Amino acid sequence: MFKHAGTSENKALIEVNIHQLNINISVPNCEVMIVFQRGDRKAQTQPVSLINKCAKIEQILRIPATLYYDVKQKEYQKKMGTLIILIKYEKGMKNAGQIEIDFSSYLNQKKGKIDEISPLAKCPDSNATLSYTINFLNQDQRSKTPEANINNIREDQSKAQIAQLDLQNKHLKEENIRLQEEVDQFRTQNKQQQIQIQQLLKQEALLKQNYSKSNQETPTAQPEDCQKCYEFQLELELLKKQKNNKQLPCDKCINLEQQIEQLKKQYSQGQKKEALDQQVQLLNQANTNLKEQLYELEQQAIKIRKENQDLKNKLNIQNQQLIDCRERIQELENDDEDDKRILEYQKLIEKSNDDLIEIQQKLFSFKTECDQLQKEKNEYEQQLGILSKKYDSLELQLFQQKQRYANAMHAFLSLGDTNAIEVLEQFSGD
Repeated sequence: MFKHAGTSENKALIEVNIHQLNINISVPNCEVMIVFQRGDRKAQTQPVSLINKCAKIEQILRIPATLYYDVKQKEYQKKMGTLIILIKYEKGMKNAGQIEIDFSSYLNQKKGKIDEISPLAKCPDSNATLSYTINFLNQDQRSKTPEANINNIREDQSKAQIAQLDLQNKHLKEENIRLQEEVDQFRTQNKQQQIQIQQLLKQEALLKQNYSKSNQETPTAQPEDCQKCYEFQLELELLKKQKNNKQLPCDKCINLEQQIEQLKKQYSQGQKKEALDQQVQLLNQANTNLKEQLYELEQQAIKIRKENQDLKNKLNIQNQQLIDCRERIQELENDDEDDKRILEYQKLIEKSNDDLIEIQQKLFSFKTECDQLQKEKNEYEQQLGILSKKYDSLELQLFQQKQRYANAMHAFLSLGDTNAIEVLEQFSGD
């Protein structure tokens, strides 16, 4: 609550104009995308082909932000953002590095547009760089480039959706409170009317009783008493008519209660729909991560197979050398003058045997590691299959939820009640 105490709030649009990416990676036929992220807000460029280790992007990314200026320190509070470099290839997406930016440092230096060429962190190419320009705009300023307009539209759509949901939630709560107050008011009026009617019925019974007594005791006073009774009867009939006319709000109360229940059901359905959308997004992200891990495991398996083949080739060479040495020994065993050479060749054979044993041990180790990687690959493929089934199931649930929601809306509108349609229009924001 007191995080920004003693500060002034400034609304701004952070604009990052991405110019060029220089990176050396061994991924053929790939494309580059730049993602500008702040918290849960994101904006990304369109894919651009990487040609000769260079991608000329020239696209603008914009994200709104609230900047806080510390009055005592006379500087802006820290405001971080991240530029993420993604490589898009035929098997999926891969993170190729990122840049962390503190935008408050530029504001505290009172700079206008800032041109930067920054190295990439967490990148396989230590010499990779990204050139970009940072600018700060007011909320009502808009760039004229088509790429920036696309980002503006996406940002405005997400903001509009959030604002619409907030407005619908607010209207729903206000309408619920208003309808509940009307129901309570109608019930109170109904109780008061019933009390008045009971009192009038008692008065009527009392008047009839007095009237019958007066007729028995003083018949001559009958004309005056009959006139009073007639006036009371007229008043009683008038109140009965008012009661019958005011019973209508009770039916309206029932309709309003039904509308409240329907609006609550629709609101809960909307929340379930949002939860399903979030689960689908999480499954998509998990699916992408598993595909990236599967690709890395395949690359490691290819590398291990290549090393395994190299070791086999070396082993064949050593075996051939061993055979040659043994043949040479057989040739020299009949020659007493070449004993020294025989000893040398025997030493060479022993050394070759030791090297052969060492190579066989390495080969066995590489085979074990290859089997382990294959096992991990199979497990990841199983997880990927399970996530795919969950993803399909959630998509089916989302489709069914949307269908039930549409049917409920159609049934609700088909009631033809003017008050219900007005309440629905206020709820939906149409």
